Amino acid sequence: MAFAESRFYTEAGVSYVALMGAHYTDNAPSGPAVAVYPPILEWTRSQDSKDSPKWAPFLALGYSFTERLGVRLSYQYIANLDAHSEWRSRFSPGYETLVGVMAPYSLTSYKEDVHVLSLAPELNWSVTNSLAVTFAPELNWVASRGEAEESYVTYYTASVSRRDRNEQAFTLGASASAVWSLTDRCKFVVRYKYVDLKPSWGREAHIVSGLVRLGF
Repeated sequence: MAFAESRFYTEAGVSYVALMGAHYTDNAPSGPAVAVYPPILEWTRSQDSKDSPKWAPFLALGYSFTERLGVRLSYQYIANLDAHSEWRSRFSPGYETLVGVMAPYSLTSYKEDVHVLSLAPELNWSVTNSLAVTFAPELNWVASRGEAEESYVTYYTASVSRRDRNEQAFTLGASASAVWSLTDRCKFVVRYKYVDLKPSWGREAHIVSGLVRLGF
């Protein structure tokens, strides 16, 4: 497979993103509910929502130094992540039986977009004249942009607070691809990629992409 024929290339396509491992704050709610009467004995987290898979666009620019070695700079945008975490409280013994008195609870909704910029040295192996496989360790810059909205409800009042969230960090990952040559300058790529999305509440992403690579 003649990677050297077109040293520069671009990639564009769509990715299926499976997300897992989101871990929200371990801190129990603090605020009006801790001062209510009857007194609260403890808070327990009742549930966290699970991330649904997402479809996301993928763009990349690459350069082939030799037939076996290249470098790729890529961008992935994972939009509209939406999750929630719920905390329930329990009154001190004896108070939970009072008629009409509801133990306070807290529901926090998280909304965010994630941007992933990846730099990867890419190793290439030709399997046949039209098929090659690649492997690339990746350095990722991950940025999480969004907000958290906390609804705080007691038996006599309710309050809502919002806070913006803007986190970023460098993380590591890796990818592997199968590349089919359609013409000298056009190739079809299927790529699996693992990304540590740590700034996004500790998430991890397993990404499968279908891409068109054009050499120039």
